[in-house]
Parts: sequence; C-alpha cells; structure tokens
Amino acid sequence: MANLVLTYDFERYGNPSLPINHSKNRQDRRFALNGLNIILKIHKEHNVGGTIFILGRLLELCHKEITELFSKYSFDIQQHTYSHILFKEDKNRRRTPATPLEIKHEIQITNSLIKKYLDIDVIGLSVPIGYHNGLKGKKEILKILKNEGIRYVKSDSRGPGNKLPAPFIVNGRLKQPYFYENGILELTGQGWHDCVIKGLVPHEMPKKIINSPSEELKYYINDLNFAIKNNLIYIPSFHPWSIAMKDPKGFVIENLIKYALKNNIEIKSASELFYTLKN
Repeated sequence: MANLVLTYDFERYGNPSLPINHSKNRQDRRFALNGLNIILKIHKEHNVGGTIFILGRLLELCHKEITELFSKYSFDIQQHTYSHILFKEDKNRRRTPATPLEIKHEIQITNSLIKKYLDIDVIGLSVPIGYHNGLKGKKEILKILKNEGIRYVKSDSRGPGNKLPAPFIVNGRLKQPYFYENGILELTGQGWHDCVIKGLVPHEMPKKIINSPSEELKYYINDLNFAIKNNLIYIPSFHPWSIAMKDPKGFVIENLIKYALKNNIEIKSASELFYTLKN
C-alpha cells in the first residue's frame, strides 16, 4: 500500500548579511510563520500527520511566535540544522561545504534550541537543499549525526547531477527509503521542491514551470498516482515560506491531502515512517 509522507522545511530567517531587523528579513520571517500557520491549520482540519523540520536560527529569532503556534497544534517537529549549511559540495552554490565539526555544532545547537523552546528530543534531520545519493559515503558525518541522537535523515532528494526533479527511478531502481550502514534511515524524497517548481529559487533550474496552485497540484497528484500504482512511499518537499508567498490559502497541500484520503492512502509524519520501517 502506498504512503504519503508530508514534510516541510521551516526556514527563511533572512539574509545574514543584512541587519536582523531589516525590513526584508522581517518579511522573510513573516512568510515562514504565515506558511507554518497555514500548514498546521490544514493538517488539523483533516486530522493527518506531517513533519516540520525547523531551522535553528529561525526558532531562535521567532521562538515566541513558534511556541504559540505549536501550543495550538500537535505536530511532529524535527530539525533542519541551525543556519542551512551545505553538507556536500554543490556546483550550483558558491558556498563551501561545512566541515564535520561545523555540522556537529549546528546539530547540537539546534537540538538544544528545540529542547529549550519546544521540549522535544530530536531524532530527525532534513539536510538543507538535498543531494543525489544523500549522505552515501559520508561515514564521518553519519557517525556524528547518530552520536547526536539523529535516527533518520532526509538528504537523498535530488536526481543525478544534483538536479530536480528527484526521480522515482534511478539506474533502474526505485528510489525508496533505505538504511545506512550505521542504522540511520534515509527517507529519500521524490519530485520537485515546491519553491523550485514555483521559480522562487533563482539559481535553480528551471526558472519556473507552473503558473498557479492548480498547475502545481497536478504535478504532485501525478507523482502520488505513480506511488499508488506501484505501492511506493512518496515524500515530496515543501517549504512554508513558499506556500505563504504563492499559495496563501494552502490549496496545494489541502487538495493533495484530500486526494490521498479519497484514495485511502495513509498519510504519515516522517517519525511515524521511521518507527514503522525500524520495526
């Protein structure tokens, strides 16, 4: 039976080169918070699970608003690093990948912030931007993650060349969750990242391929239908800020959920999937 796992990378705290209270940075955080509110309301209305992967810096800056929102809604909360660092080299980005020690620090500080403000012990991590083949071959990084309490990651969410969309089939094999040698679960991700399909990330290709939420929904429904036909786990990648900017009514998320429920597809959080596969 197919599963739909809904995950959201809660990020966009602003441009670190600008003053923290610069109008653009305040606007970025407002988009992120508005998007989170939209997502939580829709999930509560339909009584289905999902996972928010929180960026530590955003939680640090907006902990009052975030704590208030999560006091109203029950939701799976995990982490997305502290400052959206790179775990691996990506030719589309000019930043240098973080060292293992920097990664360790980012995981530690974000775990501490989530425990401090939300009283949650983190077990999951969404690796920023995602990579083709995820963290395969990165034994030192995987060891650090496990030592810091991470039991599953979402890092394998792009196709060959680190390009999108992430295909369901790579080299003749279906792209589905798998375990690394040290026991950490890789969730994997398929399809478009929502901020890219909308043309909101200038350095990504294509620049834009949809013009409305209804067009966007068709892409996700098509992927979900493939998962249904082949009894697969489907894990698309969404971002609250992207939803708030281009789909403020949450049309895509709500109707994707409705379609899944209509077709008797089980909708899970990332943590629920982890415990299911672990057992």
